[in-house]
Amino acid sequence: MVYQRVSKPSSGNSQIHKKDSPSTAPAMPVPTQLDSASPQEQEMPSYTPLAADWVTNNNLIKNLSGVGVIQRKSLKEKLQEHPNQVQEIKKRFKDNPNKILKLRDAVAKIANQNPQIVKDLAQDDDGKAALRAMLKSMSSSTSKEAEKFGCLAIQAIFGIQKVEGFGGTALARLYSVLETIPAKHINSLDNTSLQSMVRDKSTWLTRRGLGESTHSPSAKKVTIAYGKAILGHTHGDSDKVLRPLGMPFMSSPQSKLAQANLFDQTVLHEIGHAVDHKLGIMNEFGSQSLFGGWQEHDIAPQNAILEAYENSGLKDTCNDDLIKECVNAIVEGKQIKKIIEEKVDELNSDNSDPQKRINKKQLIALIAKYNANRAIKAARIGGDKFSLQGAQGAWQMSDKALGEVALNGRVFHKAYAIAGSSSKAGNWMSYELAAREHKVSMYQWRSPGEWFAEIYSHYFLNILPKSHPIYDWIKKFIDQNDHLNPDAIKNPTEWENQKKEAEENIKDKEKGENIVELPDNE
Repeated sequence: MVYQRVSKPSSGNSQIHKKDSPSTAPAMPVPTQLDSASPQEQEMPSYTPLAADWVTNNNLIKNLSGVGVIQRKSLKEKLQEHPNQVQEIKKRFKDNPNKILKLRDAVAKIANQNPQIVKDLAQDDDGKAALRAMLKSMSSSTSKEAEKFGCLAIQAIFGIQKVEGFGGTALARLYSVLETIPAKHINSLDNTSLQSMVRDKSTWLTRRGLGESTHSPSAKKVTIAYGKAILGHTHGDSDKVLRPLGMPFMSSPQSKLAQANLFDQTVLHEIGHAVDHKLGIMNEFGSQSLFGGWQEHDIAPQNAILEAYENSGLKDTCNDDLIKECVNAIVEGKQIKKIIEEKVDELNSDNSDPQKRINKKQLIALIAKYNANRAIKAARIGGDKFSLQGAQGAWQMSDKALGEVALNGRVFHKAYAIAGSSSKAGNWMSYELAAREHKVSMYQWRSPGEWFAEIYSHYFLNILPKSHPIYDWIKKFIDQNDHLNPDAIKNPTEWENQKKEAEENIKDKEKGENIVELPDNE
């Protein structure tokens, strides 16, 4: 059909008229009404309302429901269904090491039900590599479930009988620290003095963010007490707080220890106690000058003070009972000036020979030199816990101050307080003042055990000077001592003397002198 424009005579406007095209088919008639329905039926068609459950209750949905819904399985479920879970875990770690968090959490869920899987993973290098990566991935956001798994992983990798209570951040640090020391030092089969390593939150220092850690020889347990300040701070940070309070731990603010993390050093220190207990190092060698020249005293140092009295020139003019009374008063922390004045006046009044009368001023000066209540008072620890408000311990005093209260070249102090007694064995210690020349920290000089634990921690932190008198001995007989065999340890002083003789022989050989060969001191 085509259209053409035509004009109507009356209006002059064009109108469009339809014109049949030759090819256009004739128009089909369209009926306007199919039948003769009534007007009422045409107004609104009728319909049936849909049921309320029409979405689910229809043939299409019913047919689809028979096919089943496909659900994705979790990684934990996939691992559990695998015929060899351990091999699958190692494979997934090797193929996708960047997805360690997802793998760690899945393994942690499995280990919560089956702890044996952690031991199985630790049987070869690939499994240990996976466990190490999982431990290193831990942080403060790690779940409690994953933290429990982390403790199991530490147990399995290092052979510790029990590890418990450590948080995510601490577990990552703990693994890194333990990795730096020989495995035999912490393996419970080799080091029978270390059967468990646990966290303790109960001490008052820990609640303040610090820590008060211990090694219990009887329980064979290392307890690490730490707060946020321990985990994230160095000894230098701590020293800025403690030194002004008269509680310096480091030998000086410039010490190499200043850069060491508090948590790391604490862990190594307590393990050092366990190694010492296993090998009996300080019991065997602690009295040697190389190890501080330590002595333990069943009674407080009355005898040492009396020895000073014997050599003071007052022996011939003083009453022995008076001196003993004064010394006992010193040990008990009593003021003695009044005792001296009263007793001396009483004794002198009965002595008509002026040459034999007691020189009161000299006697007071003698007692003051060896104490004046200072050495004993300063040396006492006011209980078995540190106190930021308590009396300063002798180990916290400067070399100069200790030199003023030393008795015949020895420093006496009450290292630990034992409830109910002021003079039990283990309370009173003494060491050679000259040995402090090679100190690595102040705390090292609290007791023989602390002396070795500090040396041990410094060695494995790589901050013990190689020039230290026992560096080579520690390296050979502690670091390289297979299976912690006490019989493999040589006497430090004898070994050092042999080593010096061997070095002198080498020098003589270089000079071309004839010498006698020394036996192998290895």
